[in-house]
Amino acid sequence: MHTVPVERRRSDLATLEELYDAHHRQALGLAYRLLGDRPTAEDVVQEAYLAAWRSLETFDPARGSLRTWLLMIVGERALDVCRSRRLQASVDW
Repeated sequence: MHTVPVERRRSDLATLEELYDAHHRQALGLAYRLLGDRPTAEDVVQEAYLAAWRSLETFDPARGSLRTWLLMIVGERALDVCRSRRLQASVDW
């Protein structure tokens, strides 16, 4: 089993903390605007930050800023929830 060195994990965690501190308000605002539900928006933001942390190595600064990348993940997660709600509503009909 391949394991990431402890120092690398600490560095990634520090990066995640910096990312959260810098952008969590915008991320929550975006999720809330798309969902209209604060608890669900908070869940989406948490899931997005975890997804970002797990895939930090896929971030390409040539394609955009870290903020843009993160907000894209938040938006995609929020839209997934919207689609799921619509699907559930159509099934419940």
